[in-house]
Amino acid sequence: MQMTKLALVVVGSALAIVCACAIVPARHSPVGVVHDRQAQMRRMAVAMKATVDGLRAAEPDLDALQANARTFDQLSQQLPSWFPAGSGPESGVTSHAKADIWRNADGFAGQAGAFRAAAHDLAGADSIDTIRTQFRLMASRCGSCHTMFREPLREGESTTAPSTN
Repeated sequence: MQMTKLALVVVGSALAIVCACAIVPARHSPVGVVHDRQAQMRRMAVAMKATVDGLRAAEPDLDALQANARTFDQLSQQLPSWFPAGSGPESGVTSHAKADIWRNADGFAGQAGAFRAAAHDLAGADSIDTIRTQFRLMASRCGSCHTMFREPLREGESTTAPSTN
């Protein structure tokens, strides 16, 4: 009986190690990196829509708007890491990321930094009026980066829905 338990522990541990080894490389493959990047961008798009809707409400909910602001602040700090070398168009993975992100890394870093600063300022906003003002500034930073570094969306394509390609 004691040997059976030991055998189960050894087999279970070996199986866990094999599974972990199979998963880790997939997360760092171009497909995994692009999938993760798109998932984070969808989180940003969902927070963007919730903020727009919240600001349009008859009685905006300050706590909900501040929660969205914290989401932008958190994600903006991670954004540059979502675009490692090898995860662009040359990877063959369908994405809206233009090759200019990697060709003009300094320009992309500057745009990401401007977005990060605006998101951080938004996260510090303590009134609906300040959130409204800071959100507009942050949204303009998103738009300018997308203009330079994102391929246009196709007709009917949404930024909140997973890519079907």
